[in-house]
Amino acid sequence: MGNLKSFTETGLICKKDLAPDINKLHNLTTDIIMYLGGHCIEMLKNGYFLYRPTGKGRGKRSRDLSVVEKFMYNEVSSVAHKN
Repeated sequence: MGNLKSFTETGLICKKDLAPDINKLHNLTTDIIMYLGGHCIEMLKNGYFLYRPTGKGRGKRSRDLSVVEKFMYNEVSSVAHKN
């Protein structure tokens, strides 16, 4: 997967319709940022970024994208190392 910087550089802002499962998106989601492997961060209309891979619970939310990206990278990396 590489390091955090190389992973976050794969992020592309997309319309929420391109999410892997639009039913899992928060109701305030306006767009998403897609990353390598189909991982995504939601962009909410209240100015927050949200990473919630299961579509339930709070996940990680912040107005600072780098905070959410780091959290997502650590979660994705830990799962990849277990497999």
